[in-house]
Amino acid sequence: MNNDYKKEFFDESIAENKQSTFLKTFFDALKNGDVKRTQSLQVEYQRFEEEWLNNLNTFFPSLIQITRDLKSSLRTEEEILPVEKTRRTNPESIRHLLRNTRYIKDIDESGDIIPEKVLNALSEIDYGIYENRFIMTLVDRLYHYLHRRIEVIREHVMGNKEMHFNYESFFEIDKTSYQMQINIKANEEIDIKEIDIHNYRIYEMANEAFKVISRIYHSEFMKVMKKYQKVKPPIMKTQIILKNPNFKNAYLLWLYLDKLNELEYTLERKIKKVDFSKTYSEEIDRSISALFSTIYNNSDISIKDGEIITENIKPKSNDVDYVNNASLTPVPYVLEPNLATEYHLKKAKQFINKQFTEITQTTHDHEQSLKQLLVDQYGIANQVFNYYFETDQDEDVFDRLINYANPVRRYEEALRKYVVAKTQREVTEKMFNDAVNLEARWIREADILHKEAIKHIMDKEYKETEEVVMKMRREHAREMDGFDRELVSETKKKLRIARTKNKESIQLIKKSYSDKLKEFRVKERERVANEREKIKERNKIMRQKIKEKRAKEREKELLKLKKKREQDKEALRKRLMMQKDNLRKQNNEKLRKLASKAVE
Repeated sequence: MNNDYKKEFFDESIAENKQSTFLKTFFDALKNGDVKRTQSLQVEYQRFEEEWLNNLNTFFPSLIQITRDLKSSLRTEEEILPVEKTRRTNPESIRHLLRNTRYIKDIDESGDIIPEKVLNALSEIDYGIYENRFIMTLVDRLYHYLHRRIEVIREHVMGNKEMHFNYESFFEIDKTSYQMQINIKANEEIDIKEIDIHNYRIYEMANEAFKVISRIYHSEFMKVMKKYQKVKPPIMKTQIILKNPNFKNAYLLWLYLDKLNELEYTLERKIKKVDFSKTYSEEIDRSISALFSTIYNNSDISIKDGEIITENIKPKSNDVDYVNNASLTPVPYVLEPNLATEYHLKKAKQFINKQFTEITQTTHDHEQSLKQLLVDQYGIANQVFNYYFETDQDEDVFDRLINYANPVRRYEEALRKYVVAKTQREVTEKMFNDAVNLEARWIREADILHKEAIKHIMDKEYKETEEVVMKMRREHAREMDGFDRELVSETKKKLRIARTKNKESIQLIKKSYSDKLKEFRVKERERVANEREKIKERNKIMRQKIKEKRAKEREKELLKLKKKREQDKEALRKRLMMQKDNLRKQNNEKLRKLASKAVE
């Protein structure tokens, strides 16, 4: 067709005459061609699961109970200080001084020890035990866990209404084939309360759970534990975590959070197909005819136009169209990384245990087996990384990692791979620094334990030495007992002989001094008799003096009694005189009254 004819078609298409030549030709072409019309209305929303919220709520009472009763331990720090600065000592301080006599300053004459330095034990309450740090980490993790899910639910609590119109037609006009495709989509966010209130109920339940965790997160427990370091998986199963029911539930909650790293939902979809009536179809065809005539009138291209870009395109292999073959299965919201969880760590531990056992059986060297295991594990990770990003290869094929011929594209690709290699180096460097810090930490721990081991060995040697000394003392005592028994036996024999000789000597002495003894006894009896007479005389004099003294005291007492009796008599006489005067006055008064009555 020439341009004049196309212009005529265009002018006729926009004219109001429905029986124009263009419309007749166009509608005949559509009628003889292949036309497909589809239109649908779709209401879609995400229905979130509530089982995970119900399961979380069952663990909250245990967390509340744990955070109310803060566990603690008594931490003791030992330090050797001068005796002037020592505040408190204990039996361990005395034992330490006995083992380290160099800290003894002097021993006085009475045997009291004067120390120069003493082991000082300082005790303080420590809340940073592993179980408390585990709960602190769990509460922090659960707080952010619920916060992320509430945000997702809030963003997707509304539904989506979509209108989809699709038009496809294949027809010919003047031996020219035409293909038309029109795709119209309209999206509208709608409130689904009238359809389903489930999501609003889940949103309220999540908010209530978040309020509970928020109160724990801002409780006194978290304020105390804020300064301590969080725990890292795998979680150590201490006796408290295994035996205490509340801590056991907290550990199960940790495992449940590891498992539940996705926010699952069900995609609810309601679809309604629109039926095309004859009038609706004719209106669509008429609208499309206007669109077609406009494009048709401006579709002539001159081959000699200088702005035309010529391209040589080679056919490519047919790749899989992942867009058209995409699955309609709803993708859950992955809100937490699921890398180093308890579940995956247990599986990795089993795999490494198996590999380490096999290497150990081959090498029979623990350190060499450990090195081989680490080389294998890190080698696998590096191979996967290099395979994915294509950053490393052997020297002879290293240049083939860049496939572009354009120098600029080659530079950009090389720069990108450099950035990847740099990032890998930075991460590896950080891991190396972490490994160095971990090694230094274990060195410090080994040094402390080395000192404790030396102390333990010294204490053990001291006890063993004490036992050996006590054993030697007992053996020496038994030997001395045997020697003493022999010595006592010989001494008894000698004493018996000496006693016999002494008896004979005493008999001789008694015989020789018997007369003198008799005379001495007579003189002693006379002397004793004289002394008795003297004592009797002195006693007699003393008794006489006592009698005289007592007589004088009796006389004084009698004088006092007589004087008192006279005073009492005088007082009694005066009292009687006063009573007598009073009676006389009373009688006279009575007589006067009687006389006055008689006169009347």
